[in-house]
Amino acid sequence: MPRLCAYLLSLLLAAPAFGQTVVPPEVVSVVSGGHWEANGCTGTYRVVVVNDGFEHVVSHALVQWVAAPSSPDESPSVVASVEPPLPFGQGVASLIATLKPMGSGQVGIRLSGSAPAAPNQEVGTLLIAREPGVVAVQGD
Repeated sequence: MPRLCAYLLSLLLAAPAFGQTVVPPEVVSVVSGGHWEANGCTGTYRVVVVNDGFEHVVSHALVQWVAAPSSPDESPSVVASVEPPLPFGQGVASLIATLKPMGSGQVGIRLSGSAPAAPNQEVGTLLIAREPGVVAVQGD
């Protein structure tokens, strides 16, 4: 799964112009928000939800740190990408992500969905993303 996610995201980033951007069909939602600063870079947080599977479709969430360009000749770039471990397990059906900025340097990420074994059972957790590559699971 990490290779699939990396491939899909490379397709998103490889497009040379906005009019030519193609979002892979496995990407079902993207939310951005908040602000981070680290190692002389600044940027925003982004959560990409990707669906995987055929008969039993499951969702995966990737938390990313997107650095702002430092000059007009540069483009934004992903400096870190993490698929955090979830307390209810990976591969939840119909995963939904929302972001809530929590001041400079961190953002709250609410992930919710339905349990794979019991589609009528809702599951959820709160993640806190901080500096690039760091995500803490806060629970439900």
